[in-house]
Amino acid sequence: MTSTARPGRHTAAEAAEQARFSDPAAIRAHMVNDEERMPVRTVRARRGDGAHAGRQSGGSAATAAAGCSVSDSEASTGRTDRLGEVMVPGVDGSEVSLRRFCDSADTTGLLVLHRGRLVHSDWRHGFGPDDRHVTASISKSVFALVLAPLIRSGDIDPRRAIGDYVPELEGTGFGLADVDDAFHMLTAVRYGQRPFHKEAEARAFFAAVGMVPAPADYAGPRTLLERLATSREDGPSGQSFRYENGNTEALGEAVRRTTGATVSALLEELVYSRIGANGDAHFGLDPTGRELVSGRFSCTLGDLARLGQLMAAGGAVGEDQVLPADLIADFWTVPEGPASDVVGTGDERIDRPVLAYRRGWWLPLDGEGALVARGRSGQRLYINPSRQTVIAHFGAHPVAEAFDTPRFEPVFARLSRELEAREAALTPH
Repeated sequence: MTSTARPGRHTAAEAAEQARFSDPAAIRAHMVNDEERMPVRTVRARRGDGAHAGRQSGGSAATAAAGCSVSDSEASTGRTDRLGEVMVPGVDGSEVSLRRFCDSADTTGLLVLHRGRLVHSDWRHGFGPDDRHVTASISKSVFALVLAPLIRSGDIDPRRAIGDYVPELEGTGFGLADVDDAFHMLTAVRYGQRPFHKEAEARAFFAAVGMVPAPADYAGPRTLLERLATSREDGPSGQSFRYENGNTEALGEAVRRTTGATVSALLEELVYSRIGANGDAHFGLDPTGRELVSGRFSCTLGDLARLGQLMAAGGAVGEDQVLPADLIADFWTVPEGPASDVVGTGDERIDRPVLAYRRGWWLPLDGEGALVARGRSGQRLYINPSRQTVIAHFGAHPVAEAFDTPRFEPVFARLSRELEAREAALTPH
């Protein structure tokens, strides 16, 4: 893709920054196998000798539930390309084939599951089933599967201030906010004296924790906790929706302090070792060894789909109830208040409420009843239980004003309806 960014003079540092976020090849290189560029902590696919032994054979209920009924080698050959010619909403709003949509959306990999079986796969740019990929803000949704059980068990009180759990944050913007407001992105914080700007603060966060190289003249925080400690109240919590990485990172620190365990170990124990994952996952770490839970969880595309199938099945993998069904169902409850009507997130063409935000997950307000995990540059996990469809997507679409945002949720809703229609056409009346 050729960048159409506005012309103008840039310093070498500004040009490098622009390329990092507007060139699909650079984005893809940053997302794939990131353990080569930063320290990571493993989330193992299996624990102990034979405990939750993971991959299973044949057509067992657990295998189907984990989305493993087509092998990784079959998926990588492209023989499951059954939906490539389905017409979907294009990046510019026109109707295009799914294959052309993936071209324009800078797709790296796409998997579609229906009734727990793989029905479509599209692997691109040398990326394959065994490769790990950064999930970006999908990490927030994965982390929610650790935090929500701790709230349910009473280990973490949703109405207590985060500063009660993390003394270093007492009196800061995040420290004064309560757990539930941070979980729903309802804090109002700023950093220093500057006005809040979502994208500028995201990039400042990336530099502070080592996700991208800091500018030569950078004099700001160099660790996650230092970054969080610079937050200041910008208004009362609970009154407005403001998407900000620091919310999830402050909650991650509260979890570590409360349990005495790493988030990686908790995710492994509670979820990841029990879904039949094909490979280990990991979290990227800041310079002090803290997991970056807001955006640096990395796994294979197939294992992301397995997490989606776990949600679609009400927290179960076969006969193993991995997470309580009522806890999973709660993610589908549209929240009251500002998080119930998020306007056009990431897409300025939309001027009406299109999403709700519930405990780290997104609810499209389109009547489909889907649940979505979303990350920058096209990372998506789409779960539609009523149509028994799970869709996992990795991409490298630029995050810049010059580029339209692909309409992933409408596309995935269209695929879900198409699969249901095809099944109905094959069912005897």
